[in-house]
Amino acid sequence: ENVTCSNDVGSQEQEQALYALASWWLECVAELSIGVMGLLGNGVAIFLLRSDRLASTFNRLLIGLCVVDNLFILSCCLEAVRRFVGTSNFHELAFIYFLYQLQSISLSCSINMTVVLAIEGKNSKKDQKVHGMHSITAAFTNHNVEKSLKSLILQHCIGKITRQIDLFLHYCCN
Repeated sequence: ENVTCSNDVGSQEQEQALYALASWWLECVAELSIGVMGLLGNGVAIFLLRSDRLASTFNRLLIGLCVVDNLFILSCCLEAVRRFVGTSNFHELAFIYFLYQLQSISLSCSINMTVVLAIEGKNSKKDQKVHGMHSITAAFTNHNVEKSLKSLILQHCIGKITRQIDLFLHYCCN
């Protein structure tokens, strides 16, 4: 029995229309809806974690993760608006020269912050078992950990930004 492939132009146009509709609902409507909920949720988390009662290294790192995640979500939402709703010359240039790099940097920082939070969570539980809930030694240890984590995150961000500037100059000048 011979199997033939249909090269019917009408069916290809229907498939493309179906793909465009599915893309609109998934990549625009769903992405923007989830993005807005994420921005609001992270905003509430930042507001709650800033209280003096919850002041700890782990919670400060969570605030940093919320900020970095908000940057990533915002850049993704702006890209969805650019692709599906409409764009201007300014938005195109902002995406090419800033938003695309911000998306990459914030995603990388988010991944690293999650790893740091996992390590800090493990270390803080170990400190509580060894030193008790709030000993002076644990406080000094957490302070040093916080300083070294800030330094590590800053070095990583500077490295990423330097790499993006290098790529920008490479492609602009060639």
